[in-house]
Amino acid sequence: MKLTSKIGLGAVAAGIAVLVPLMTIAGWYPNRPLKVWNGPNTPGFDYVTFNSFTNVPEGNEQQFFDGKKWNTSPGGFQDPISVHVGDEIKLRTYVHNNADSSLNTVPDGKGGFKGIATNTKVKISLPTAVGTQMNAVSQISADNAQPGAIYDTTNFTSADGTPYRLSYVAGSAYADTHTRTAMPLSDSITTTGALIGENAPDGKVPGCFENDMYVIVKVKVEAAPLAIKKTVAFPSQSFVEQVQAKASDRLYFKVDFSNTGDTAVNGVAIADKLPSQFTVLPGTVKLYNANFPNGTALPDTALFTPGGVGVGDYAGKTNGYILYQVTVNSGTVGTLTNIACVRSTDIPYDTCDDAKVVTPQPPTPECLPGIPVGDARCTPVVPPVTPPTTPGTSSLPQTGMESGLAGILGLTGISASTYAYQKSKKAVSDALLAKGKK
Repeated sequence: MKLTSKIGLGAVAAGIAVLVPLMTIAGWYPNRPLKVWNGPNTPGFDYVTFNSFTNVPEGNEQQFFDGKKWNTSPGGFQDPISVHVGDEIKLRTYVHNNADSSLNTVPDGKGGFKGIATNTKVKISLPTAVGTQMNAVSQISADNAQPGAIYDTTNFTSADGTPYRLSYVAGSAYADTHTRTAMPLSDSITTTGALIGENAPDGKVPGCFENDMYVIVKVKVEAAPLAIKKTVAFPSQSFVEQVQAKASDRLYFKVDFSNTGDTAVNGVAIADKLPSQFTVLPGTVKLYNANFPNGTALPDTALFTPGGVGVGDYAGKTNGYILYQVTVNSGTVGTLTNIACVRSTDIPYDTCDDAKVVTPQPPTPECLPGIPVGDARCTPVVPPVTPPTTPGTSSLPQTGMESGLAGILGLTGISASTYAYQKSKKAVSDALLAKGKK
């Protein structure tokens, strides 16, 4: 068998291969007889089988499925692939019929040839769930191949942890062969499989490297189709993402959810993580959707359990919402965050949103502007107490006249005392004189 591939495992000139790893990590099956490739003259298999050579310049053929972000530059294919929501991915399947080229002209007794695969198809199975890590599977099959079908996987990993889903881009499938470039293939490639071929999509693939090919499809990395929005409102007011409330206020919470995709999601459930500072008003929890445009009552407590409450199945581009009322408990202070999440049986990942209620701190009583009660400066100023005076010593209030008299007396105090002394002395003298006369 002569290695003359132009587009398969790589170009070879003078026996030297251009080395480009075909796959790095893959899960392939089933186990099957393998043959080591030891150069251009390595004989092929004596029957139709696909991708069963090892030691080829670019890697082992069992690892035949890989991908990269969509672009036209060569190379860059890998497995696993790190993706973000919004990426477009080019998935590539390498197809090589390992039958020896000498069998391509040997009749098989059934109207065909021993080396040519018939009704050859490639099928790309994309995961239908939503997740952060998933595998896509490529299958190569033919009616006369041994084994009848082989498989390989490519792993997708969310680069930022956001759950995603993979969606095939209709009309994107094509094959690059040695005789045709970008040969269109059927969109059945993601359902029942699409016929491929060297010259036309007729299912006929001869053996040997000169008839290998690549099959390409484009897929999109999409956000989880379940969306949710949580809002809050006072009665008769618009729903918003945040309100300011106080104890005993009555509020409405609304949980909008929708299937933004084109295919149905089943077993949708809503769970609401209501803070304990709210009290649900009994009988107010209701579901609204196309089946219940006027609302239908839900259990008072089921919505607020970890598993949430089931709200039914939803076709693509349909929606619903849950509405309920609460009161704010007394003593509530601070910012309360109410989170609601949605998931389904086929999308087992929570998508969540929240609304906030801000309950301000009550005003602090003040004894003076800017000074709270309890502050040391709030101690009342007590006027000093004047000690009582001793009885009989108190003096009358002085008027102007009394002050004047006091002044006069003050000025004449010495004369008055002298006069009293002299008068007393004279009385004594007179008494002595009178005694002497007797």
